[in-house]
Amino acid sequence: MFTQLKDIVPKTAAKFGLKRQFDAAYICQMYRKHAPGIFGNEKCLENAYPKSFKNGTLYISVKNGAYGQQVFMYRKKLVDKINEGLKGDVLKEIRTVVG
Repeated sequence: MFTQLKDIVPKTAAKFGLKRQFDAAYICQMYRKHAPGIFGNEKCLENAYPKSFKNGTLYISVKNGAYGQQVFMYRKKLVDKINEGLKGDVLKEIRTVVG
């Protein structure tokens, strides 16, 4: 029986001390995957995109306060959706940064 690559990569990253970096990349990728469906807008990634992940917080760069408000309204749904694919609650909160 074969083991899927998606099961091997996180374990290997942890083995080599790269779990934090892997989680950050994975969380940013999952935001890009799920945000359009949650916001109901395919162009949302042009206006609100992942900037960084640090200490359980995903920072989203937004073009202006209106997009920041939209991210704020859907932050709980985004956190829950992203954490579904992780072991445990790695993502604790989402904050926005205008710029």
